[in-house]
Amino acid sequence: MSQETTQSIQIPQMLLSGIPLSFNITGKQVTALTIGDIEASFILTGSTTPNGNNASANGNMLFAWQGGPSVPFGQAPVGSGAAAGNQINGTFSAQTYVVGYSVGPAVTSGGSTPVTTYPNVAATAAIPADWNKNNITYVQPDLGINAVQTSFISFSYSLPVGVNPSANGAYIGLWNGAVNPYGLAPSNTAAIGVTTNSGSAPMTGLTTITPSGTYTAALFTSGYSTTPTSLNLTTIAAVIIFNTGASLV
Repeated sequence: MSQETTQSIQIPQMLLSGIPLSFNITGKQVTALTIGDIEASFILTGSTTPNGNNASANGNMLFAWQGGPSVPFGQAPVGSGAAAGNQINGTFSAQTYVVGYSVGPAVTSGGSTPVTTYPNVAATAAIPADWNKNNITYVQPDLGINAVQTSFISFSYSLPVGVNPSANGAYIGLWNGAVNPYGLAPSNTAAIGVTTNSGSAPMTGLTTITPSGTYTAALFTSGYSTTPTSLNLTTIAAVIIFNTGASLV
């Protein structure tokens, strides 16, 4: 009588999570802020944002806070203005200030005791007390990639110090091809579930990542939802376009 035996087969973990691919970021667009002039009653700014952004329609704003160099998010700003107008109105004296470019409006909630938050601040400029424009410190967001597999991408992200991505509903969206992501539903999303302003964000369960493909990814400051039709598709801080290459195994 023969005896049947069983043999355990070990499957490499990398094959369970996808096949590693080489990749190359071919384009990057980020929100950036510049200060043109500082006066007692206004601050003039300049800015760049990802291609396709409509600053007015998307509620982009400029805010100025006393202090710095990071945004004191628990304080009310001392000046504000529509980003499309490139001007912050307020009363300014010989003190330090930090200006924030917000890729969406401030958010007020709380009913009878309303609280206003600023989840969409994506870029900042720290102004010294002497208002010397040569000594202004600029911070802008960043989106990058740590690794790509056929079913998984590890993204890296960076936002200004003090930003809490998890509390704000920050997320990363992914599209097939080189596209303008504003208002376009992504094929996949990954919520940034940590409180730190910079780090890594995994996007899992992918089915469309292949060798020799082109993709677009965007970092959103707020608006994540598990319901695709409820995603905010305009609060974009940074965009990258990348190509995948050959398998690394």
